[in-house]
Amino acid sequence: GAAAAAGDALDLVAEEARAAASAIGTMGVASSAHALPGADDPARAIPPGELEMGLGIHGEPGAFTAPAAPVAGVVAEMLETIVDEERGYMRCLHDVARRKSLDGEEKTKVCVMVNSLGSTPLMELHVAARAAREWLSSHDLNPVRVYSGSFMTALDMTGFSVTLCQVDSARLARIDAPTGAPAWPVVARTVSVPVPVPASPLGEEEDPVAAARARGDEPEPPKTECGALAKKAILGAAEMLKMAEDELTDADAKVGDGDCGTTHARGARALEEDV
Repeated sequence: GAAAAAGDALDLVAEEARAAASAIGTMGVASSAHALPGADDPARAIPPGELEMGLGIHGEPGAFTAPAAPVAGVVAEMLETIVDEERGYMRCLHDVARRKSLDGEEKTKVCVMVNSLGSTPLMELHVAARAAREWLSSHDLNPVRVYSGSFMTALDMTGFSVTLCQVDSARLARIDAPTGAPAWPVVARTVSVPVPVPASPLGEEEDPVAAARARGDEPEPPKTECGALAKKAILGAAEMLKMAEDELTDADAKVGDGDCGTTHARGARALEEDV
């Protein structure tokens, strides 16, 4: 699409599309199959406690089943399958010497997409995306773009797919090109080499709290009566929030997500450290 929008000739657009397709590998996993519209039961049964690996987007049976496991292990097995040289899903990764991390040279760049197959929420996709990024980084691959969302679903299937695409600067520019596609997300972008964090414009000499923390000093006592009253009120409020942690959590669990008490107690302890 980006090549066509740039005005390239049709044969060049087709050539670029074929090259991109040959640089892609993907795999899906699900714990339950989809249910057809109007049906009460899934199209087929996946046994409880099992995951179907390598299933098709239309619900075709997977390549194999595996016991349910933590997401990091599931993502690792998917990525190992995708990049496996014997299976040949991504021969492009083995056409060049790509294991260069030990001598400090640039790693092979890839984009990774974690896609919901229907019922997997975005929060869980982000967990899988983090596991994918960590696995790729530890296997001499540089995940320069990370996409999470519902891009190609299978009705209400519970699962996700992971897709890799090897990129160079030209292909990455195509991927980053502006698009009007409403589902195309804002992505996490990484770099090939670490970038140092810039120094804060506010130095320790100008920030006495930061300077005291760096030295390991205890906070100074209030110097005025008003300051003493403020500190007493802050510490009193913090203590009450800690004491109310269980009660707040119980109340929030009835109407929300049950994290109110924990959040307020954590904030209270931070207040105590700062004053």
